[in-house]
Amino acid sequence: MAAAFATVAFVAFISMLVDRTYTATQYALLASIGTAGRTTLAASSGAMVDWLNGDWGIFFVITAIMVIPSLICLWFIRNKLKLQ
Repeated sequence: MAAAFATVAFVAFISMLVDRTYTATQYALLASIGTAGRTTLAASSGAMVDWLNGDWGIFFVITAIMVIPSLICLWFIRNKLKLQ
């Protein structure tokens, strides 16, 4: 359910950023870049849980901490985005 909310927010954010003239190209590039990290990091998540001896609680805390740098970046660029 959280992934669905994140996907909707991501699509809305990308839709806000693209120019109407180059919508398909820009959307495809931004969507590919946005999901590249998720795809590559998800492949190694099982190995990380094994390294943590199956402790899923610590795994979820680590993944929540990994989001903080991107939230800080969004905080700094919030005024540069053209919201309509």
